[in-house]
Amino acid sequence: MADANLKPRRARDKHVTRISVALEADRTHENGGRTAFPWMQITDAMLEHAGFLPGHQVLFSIDHRLGHITITPDYDYRVAGRYMTAAETEAMLQRRSKRK
Repeated sequence: MADANLKPRRARDKHVTRISVALEADRTHENGGRTAFPWMQITDAMLEHAGFLPGHQVLFSIDHRLGHITITPDYDYRVAGRYMTAAETEAMLQRRSKRK
């Protein structure tokens, strides 16, 4: 006898998020107080130990379903479909440092 449930399974969405950011150098704290997220210092040290330095472009790939975070160098960093020039990269990093 044939299987009565012949409906195919629904295609699942991909559960991966990719975020591309530049790692920045630690800023000095004027008040000398405790930072809001002290674990970030540990994370920064671990990333630096793995070979990622401040200013390097990295790609964060987050799999929400499995709980995996993958960090790789971002060799294909583009803005509006074109690669950033060295001057644009420097200007972006300067703007970010002023926000702190």
